Amino acid sequence: MYHSPVLRVFTTHMESCFDIPWQTKRSQKGTGSGVYIGQNEILTGAHVVNDATFIQVQKLTSPDKVVARVRSICHDADLALLSVEDESFLSELTPAELGPLPELKDQVEVVGFPTGGEQVSITNGVVSRVEVDTYSHSWRSLLCVTIDAAINPGNSGGPVFNEEGAVVGIAFQKHTESENSGQMIPTPVIENFLRSARAGRALVRFSSLGLTMQTLENPALRRRFRVPASRSGLLVTTVEFGSSSWGLIHPEDVLHTIDHYEISNMGTILYRDKYRTSLSAHLSELAEGDRVRVSLTRAGEQREVEIPLSASPCLVPREEDIENRYFIYGGLVFQPLTRKYLQTWRHISAAPPALRYFYHSAQRTPEVTEVVVLAQVLSDETNVGYDEFYYEVITEVNGERVRDLNHLVALLERCEGVVELRTHEKGWIVLDGAQVRARNQELLRSYQVPADRRGV
Repeated sequence: MYHSPVLRVFTTHMESCFDIPWQTKRSQKGTGSGVYIGQNEILTGAHVVNDATFIQVQKLTSPDKVVARVRSICHDADLALLSVEDESFLSELTPAELGPLPELKDQVEVVGFPTGGEQVSITNGVVSRVEVDTYSHSWRSLLCVTIDAAINPGNSGGPVFNEEGAVVGIAFQKHTESENSGQMIPTPVIENFLRSARAGRALVRFSSLGLTMQTLENPALRRRFRVPASRSGLLVTTVEFGSSSWGLIHPEDVLHTIDHYEISNMGTILYRDKYRTSLSAHLSELAEGDRVRVSLTRAGEQREVEIPLSASPCLVPREEDIENRYFIYGGLVFQPLTRKYLQTWRHISAAPPALRYFYHSAQRTPEVTEVVVLAQVLSDETNVGYDEFYYEVITEVNGERVRDLNHLVALLERCEGVVELRTHEKGWIVLDGAQVRARNQELLRSYQVPADRRGV
């Protein structure tokens, strides 16, 4: 019975509180699903075990549970690899095997433990779409497969089998735009994760080119950048500082191919000669340290460039496992702008416009590698009149450009007298440095804050 390696995963987890960064949220219980793939390896979803303080797994054939731990996790691809402390627990199970990328109309079975019952659930479906889509856990765009079978809470991390009994995907989210359909992480993404996990990486990050690009549908635009009539591609508009492409690809380059794939003027490739989708489909198969070869046009000249791939840093980090850092000075609470911080508004569209701008449009540069936000003001005699300055981006301290949170801390701590801060909205905050130092401990005690900083 090929369902036997399916496991139920029980977790206790405790999240960081990005709204009040010196606190954590109350611990909660959760359940999910997983599948045994051999060698004391249990594959499940990253969001199933994210922030977990205690994990147990249970077999179909027994009510007993054993303790498990996370061996490797990849938030980008929403995958995690667990192992159990008592390996004899898995000895009677036949490991599941990974199958190929399914094709359209293939029959599949989703097996797991959705909420609402204690027994295993099996639902049948058909593959309806193979394309790049957004992973809700990481907001990354990676290869994804849509099936017409519902995936509900508790199914997450569980296997999707083909008709031969091989695992062709891991269930991970509902398809938001249609009823009774779900999405699974396909085997090319799983194999990419396992390659790095089995190499010993506890935290696996997927690679990125670090480019912002524009489509080239308009003929006048193609002529402007001297694109040969016989070629198609994408126009590079910005290159992220510190990314895979930094120093190798330039703004105004036009990318024509990536490895053996031709890039269309819409920015798509014919993935595996079958599926017209974003070039991120190809990147979904590549790990840090892999290399891609691109052909491009630069100022009318044809070139080829080899790019060693890395997990490109962003000005506003998207990672799920980002450290909850803060610094308090004169009652002003400073935090780096991250996706986790923006999620305190539940949806990014509800966040202040300036923060949305930095998330969507601003680029990391050698001068600015992190956005520092004045997240809240703990009212005190040192900051009278500045109560309305929360959610402001801090750009300067005493006329010096702020590079990141650590740089802000260094600038403030070396100030002897008057402290002047400028904000992105051109506001002024002026503090008495001596008064701030004198009031620091009393202010922290008043607001029951254990320390004036974390992670800096």
